[in-house]
Amino acid sequence: MSMNTGRQHQHRGRTTEAVVVAALLERGFGVSVPPYGNERYDLVLDTEDELERVQVKTAYEHGETEATVVAEFQ
Repeated sequence: MSMNTGRQHQHRGRTTEAVVVAALLERGFGVSVPPYGNERYDLVLDTEDELERVQVKTAYEHGETEATVVAEFQ
């Protein structure tokens, strides 16, 4: 049984968010996730100096079915 297209997109988005959250936590940042998913951002990043809103996107190479997560943190 396969998921419908909308649910597949939601699943892919949540998977990408989880990868980004894990990378941020490994780097020592505090991360919060809004509980209801209806905000204009996906995460809140605590940099110790301030709180930053973060929006996470999933991207694919043309013709690819597997996502590659690339995140750059400065």
